[in-house]
Amino acid sequence: MISKKICLVLGSNSFSGACLVDYLLDNNFKVIGLYKTKKKKIFLKFIGNKNVKSYKSIKFDLNSKTKNLFKIVKKYKPNYIVDFASLCLVNESWENPKLYMQTNFTNKIDFLKDVSNEKYLKKYIYISTPEVFGSSKKPQSENSTIFSPSTPYAISKLATELYMKIINKNFNGKYIVARFSNFYGETQEKHRLLPKLFESIKLRKIFFLQGNGLSKRNFIYDTDFCDGILKIILNGKIDKNYHFCSNDIYSIVNIVKIVCKISKVSFTNLVKNTKDRIGKDQIYKLNCSKTKKELKWKPNVSLIQGIKKLKNYYLI
Repeated sequence: MISKKICLVLGSNSFSGACLVDYLLDNNFKVIGLYKTKKKKIFLKFIGNKNVKSYKSIKFDLNSKTKNLFKIVKKYKPNYIVDFASLCLVNESWENPKLYMQTNFTNKIDFLKDVSNEKYLKKYIYISTPEVFGSSKKPQSENSTIFSPSTPYAISKLATELYMKIINKNFNGKYIVARFSNFYGETQEKHRLLPKLFESIKLRKIFFLQGNGLSKRNFIYDTDFCDGILKIILNGKIDKNYHFCSNDIYSIVNIVKIVCKISKVSFTNLVKNTKDRIGKDQIYKLNCSKTKKELKWKPNVSLIQGIKKLKNYYLI
């Protein structure tokens, strides 16, 4: 019997982490998940997976037990590590930038250097963000070094990326950086755009639209997101950056209007404009051409299709 590949997912109880756990279980992986806070089971997508016996969950606080992380890795000997373990609330990063830098970067420094020496580990995939580029006038390619982070959160993510690069160069590291446009889907955290919008519709509450919704974003559905990571696990190359985005960019206000139309509610009655948050980038643009060619990846769920899926999940 062929043994299953082992993947360690850091941040497995986040929306993105839980979606990946579910996806990997469906693709015959054994998964070890490390999480800090335990969500209700209903929000963890993998709980009902038929292969959930191949999943082991470990509660772990990166900030207080950093040195133990390497011990866990040595115990379970994963072939792959996928790292979602970051604080990701951009507004909060202004309130406590030191904590964001500590959690997202400095607490991992020793671990990242040491873990690359483990022979059983084939790839370490770091989930980063287009925010490392800041607002982009043109799409940034996978190899672009035109970095312009505009928040403490983005700086902490870029610091980790750059550190991984020098580990790859000087110590034969095994790091791969994956930058994704905004991803969404069922069970996403309620403070995110689409779940918050559908909750406002369901509860008939005012939806507060920051900066008149003029900023533009690119959205990718959770299954396309997970498929991208799986393709990196199977075919990605060490020391490469990969970009994943859908084909269209929408202003936030247009997305809200699309949701209102599909949900048959009045935009005027639902929405109230508020001031924009500090340091908000107006647009992120990723060039995914090399990723699509090398990994043979493409998004399969359009934003309209994804919104209809969410409507059925939240409103029916």
